[in-house]
Amino acid sequence: MTCNRLSIYPRPRSIEHLEGEAVLPSELNVSMETVSLKTRETIQAIGNLFNGLVCIRILNSAPQRNNLIIQLCDENAMPPQGYALRFDTRGIRISASTQSGVFYGLITLCQIYRNGLSRIPYFDIEDWPDLENRGYMLDISRCKIPTMESLYSIIDSLALLKFNQLQLYTEHVFAYASHKTVWEKSSPLTADEIKEIDAYCEARYIDFVSNQNSFGHMERWLKHPEYKHLAECPNGYEHPIRGQLDHGGTLKPGEASLKFVDSLYNELLPNFSSRQMNVGCDETWELGLGASKDEADKIGKHRVYLNFIKGIHQLVRTRGLRMQFWGDIVIEDESVVPDLPKDAIALVWGYEADHPFDSQLEIFSKCKLPFYVAPGTSAWNSIGGRIENSFTNIQQAIAHAIKYGAEGCLLTDWGDFGHHQPDCISFPGIIWAGSMSWYYEGNQSRTIAPAVDLIFLSSEKTDIARLLEELGRLPKHFEFSVPNATVLNRLLFQNNNEIESWIQNITKEELGSAKKELNHLKDDIGGLESKSEDVRRIAEDLDLAVDLLLHACRKGEAHLEGEPLPVPTQKMQLEPLIERFKANWLKRNRMGGLEESVGYLLNSTEEA
Repeated sequence: MTCNRLSIYPRPRSIEHLEGEAVLPSELNVSMETVSLKTRETIQAIGNLFNGLVCIRILNSAPQRNNLIIQLCDENAMPPQGYALRFDTRGIRISASTQSGVFYGLITLCQIYRNGLSRIPYFDIEDWPDLENRGYMLDISRCKIPTMESLYSIIDSLALLKFNQLQLYTEHVFAYASHKTVWEKSSPLTADEIKEIDAYCEARYIDFVSNQNSFGHMERWLKHPEYKHLAECPNGYEHPIRGQLDHGGTLKPGEASLKFVDSLYNELLPNFSSRQMNVGCDETWELGLGASKDEADKIGKHRVYLNFIKGIHQLVRTRGLRMQFWGDIVIEDESVVPDLPKDAIALVWGYEADHPFDSQLEIFSKCKLPFYVAPGTSAWNSIGGRIENSFTNIQQAIAHAIKYGAEGCLLTDWGDFGHHQPDCISFPGIIWAGSMSWYYEGNQSRTIAPAVDLIFLSSEKTDIARLLEELGRLPKHFEFSVPNATVLNRLLFQNNNEIESWIQNITKEELGSAKKELNHLKDDIGGLESKSEDVRRIAEDLDLAVDLLLHACRKGEAHLEGEPLPVPTQKMQLEPLIERFKANWLKRNRMGGLEESVGYLLNSTEEA
């Protein structure tokens, strides 16, 4: 019997098998004298994660049996966030140089209990992370905002995977007191809710980093008359993806915009304990085409961008915070990179398997500027995921992060164009990023099946991981690929005229193969049986995802046969799917944004 029987994610750096084995005690006793107040609070906070398999009691006196010994060592005895976890005849011992190390030792112990084995071998584990910062960012600005209960569940899963940073991507979904017009239909997070999330994260050693896009992606603001004067192009512009828009999406650089952003920070930032802030500033599509055109003609668009970024940086720094920002704009003109603020963290993002992280990170590394890598789950614009793309994208990002000395990794989970994918589609990417950013060399295996059950389903043995993997491999049925999306997702959301412009790139055989796979998956999903509410909910989500993709296949087949599905037929077929979509959404998410998200499905039935 060896420790290989144990499922632990991320896989620890070192596991030594010791002589003997035993039953894990159902009660662990630890002396109050040996644990700090913080550790006591941590044990209480994560007690539910042990699934009732053990009760950890903190005693006033030294325990006589079932010992859990927690030791804080000299700060140089172990790497930061590192820990040692030993199980032998004397009990269980966790040693660490820092409180976070103690926490990660407890998390590994928690996972060992969640394995549910009757007996396990004695072991000695030594472990520490490759990357100091291991973050996850969830998009809550593209329609879908989880309930507080759902957010707590996400945070618990992140804690089990040893993530230590969380961001909620925000454009307009914080309830700013003076800006109700912008957020009133979105069920925004309130100041009190932010504080509750912050406290929940802090107890689990997760830094809840504030996030407010502050330059580009401001269309949710600038479409309203009250804010139109702040736009680079107040009367609209040609968006490279969405076509002609009648309102702006980027703030015009200058004092008026800085004053506006400063007012937002005044209200948002006091709710966070984190000493970092993500100000966004990506995809400033129309910069240099409107209000800043004259200045851009003189010094170049990227210098205009840099100057405004420096102004935002000053707003962040005066509050004693460190700024994160998306690095896509400055990377377009390497000459501006050396002039960036030296303490600002560039987030180098890219979501395709072949993204050039190597060359992009080298630019920041040569300039001795701090940076994170930001790969993605590849769940958005897919319904069923792009699992192979996600695995490769994440692996390449983290490999180059280690090579060039990145400060961290921020896994992104977007909701572009309505956030239609169920949350479970992101599970494989979250597990993969958490494992690889902790210990890259030891977590090369792409077998994530035990982790899905262990982390997200309270250790119940299910077939869900296999279903997620097979659903996420559907894009492999098509030789033609769509950047940042899938063929079937495009078929689902485009109308007949839009589909006709590219349908020749796929074949009947490819659609038939995908359809056959989807029908097999539907049968397997129907066979899932469980008393767990979480498993039943995921089964419902997967069943709906399969039916939406089957609808996309039918649309594609009709086009290839030269007889596109009539609009009335499409509406009739979509109606019950939309009702299920609404019901599933409301089980874990707020009402705000649902109508807009459904609108994308309805728009696919517009007359060509």
